[in-house]
Amino acid sequence: MVGRYAAPVYRSHLIRFIYEQKMIAQNSLAHALWLQGFADQAMRVVQQATEGARAIDHPPTVCYVLTEGVCAIALLTRGVAALAEPAASAIDATRRHGVSTWKARGRMWRGLLLLSQGDTEAYARELRPAFDEIGEALFVLHYTGYVSAACMELGLQGCVAEAFELIEAAIGRARRVGDRCSVAELLRVKGELLDREPASKDLAEAQFIEAVKASRQQESLAWKLRCATSLARAWLQQGRRVEACELLAPVYAQFTEGFDTADLQQARALLGSMR
Repeated sequence: MVGRYAAPVYRSHLIRFIYEQKMIAQNSLAHALWLQGFADQAMRVVQQATEGARAIDHPPTVCYVLTEGVCAIALLTRGVAALAEPAASAIDATRRHGVSTWKARGRMWRGLLLLSQGDTEAYARELRPAFDEIGEALFVLHYTGYVSAACMELGLQGCVAEAFELIEAAIGRARRVGDRCSVAELLRVKGELLDREPASKDLAEAQFIEAVKASRQQESLAWKLRCATSLARAWLQQGRRVEACELLAPVYAQFTEGFDTADLQQARALLGSMR
């Protein structure tokens, strides 16, 4: 669709469809590419969408691309620390154009960044109100990566109850609506949260195994890598080095790009520690 798209001569279609359809398609394509393991291509496509949205100077499209595309792909490829510039751009755009839903999405990204910087009140002040305002519309393409990062940051900041509440709700929702693509990553994050608590550490391995099985069923290479990395790390801690390597190495070997992304760097470092 992106390759064959011909922009209408008049802008009346923007009133009918709300957004410029090419940029929406590029945003979806970027997420699909990332899930398939093509992180570099995903970043290039989302950059093209950003340039296109700004070129036509259409506020709803700009807000959509910044919040659903730029921030989401930055988080998936480089981690929470990479959100500083994209989140600031999203906040600026959504504030200038004054649409409440987009303002809430901007606050989500800013809140996640603040939480990662040690602001433990950001969840109650920024994230939770934004979730409530957006409602079911929260569950869009980027939600799984977002809630994954939010839960991990909550756990790191000691907000364990909030992290478990959020991940359980996300898993329940994914299963209820048949969002099978998200289940593997959400189960993995629950395993990571369990692994960090002494009282529940013994339950983490089973959670990781379930996550790996789910990721294999969906054939999403990006989620397969994350799930394999978590389980391999758990096995390595148990002294099961050979099993850990046999699990992670074949998944890592399937990647042909994105080697400077956060996930691949972690997997490579873990494989290096097994030698």
